Amino acid sequence: MKIEKLDISGIGGIKQLSLTFNPRLNVICGENGVGKTTILNIIADAFVYNEKIIKRNAEVQEGKYIARFSEFTENRKVVDFFPHEKKESVTHLKDAKFVMNFQANREIKYSGLSAIPSDMQYADYQIGNQASLGISSKEIKGWFVNRCLFSKQEKGFTNAMKKNLEEAQKAFGILDGTTRFDYIDPHTNDIMLETTKGTVFFEYLSSGYKTCIYIILGILKEIEYRFKDLSHSDFEGIILIDEVDMHLHPLWQAKLLKTLKSIFESAQIIVTTHSPSILQCIEKDEIIAIALDENGNTKLKELKLGEYGLQGWTLEEILKDVMGMPSTTSDVYASTIKAFDKAMMDENIPEIKKNYAILDKMLHPNSTLRRLLQIQMAGMEE
Repeated sequence: MKIEKLDISGIGGIKQLSLTFNPRLNVICGENGVGKTTILNIIADAFVYNEKIIKRNAEVQEGKYIARFSEFTENRKVVDFFPHEKKESVTHLKDAKFVMNFQANREIKYSGLSAIPSDMQYADYQIGNQASLGISSKEIKGWFVNRCLFSKQEKGFTNAMKKNLEEAQKAFGILDGTTRFDYIDPHTNDIMLETTKGTVFFEYLSSGYKTCIYIILGILKEIEYRFKDLSHSDFEGIILIDEVDMHLHPLWQAKLLKTLKSIFESAQIIVTTHSPSILQCIEKDEIIAIALDENGNTKLKELKLGEYGLQGWTLEEILKDVMGMPSTTSDVYASTIKAFDKAMMDENIPEIKKNYAILDKMLHPNSTLRRLLQIQMAGMEE
């Protein structure tokens, strides 16, 4: 199942917006407050059981959305605004197993395992609640330990489970080849990893590293809990990830997206981001840029992209023209360069020298502008 089109009217901060999605990767980007998370919540809302995660815009009496999925169309009115109003029932709750929602809070804390847990047995309404609450980290460790310890038995461990476990074990090394899964401690049931600093508990990894583990193992675990004998490459549902770049170094951000596309090759992945590093590494048809118009309404941002999308743009160009940053320099630099330019126009030698001295201490050692300014100042001394 995939989402093909979404029409939104009067929900959250979005007054009117229409989006189309491609069947693989969709990266929603834009400045804060444009409604990126709201879009993910609306998609999830079509499968949510008894939990309200969206509200109408305060300026309208009734909001609505039409979500066109490959299997059905959900046409829903949203009249609620206050937190405790009831949500109307969901028609397509049985299809909630095809939607996995990862919210921005993806913290993993240490938790001991006193026993090896069995697989969760979900009712439809429980999966529907996950669409609103997001995939929890609670069962990730137990699922992985269970699979590692039972993978050697001859019966009951299917080929699909073997494929999923193989990807889960590899996930610990996706960002840094020097880190890898080592063993399960037989005394504590802890997941132990081999690193350049020695053997460590997996919970002792950095926040960014654990974010990746959370997402990849969380999806693999849910595939097995929901479908029983389905491999990662055969899952054809929707994966929603809010702020996919959270806690990640720019070099790791693109790695995570590339890995998700590779492991879950049949899934539709829809993420939000503030990262120019991610936008610089994806295809033209994977970008959904949104912005605010002059009246504060959310709109699709028209980007004049060529065949290669943003892959030839600089990070500064992406930040300004896609993410809506008015400037990528500090206020001190902006005011100093402005004062320098004015002094040059006025031929005010003392002010030129004063502001040049500041810029000379401020600019990057290899800055091209530094060299140009040096040439200008040398010309003044002649």
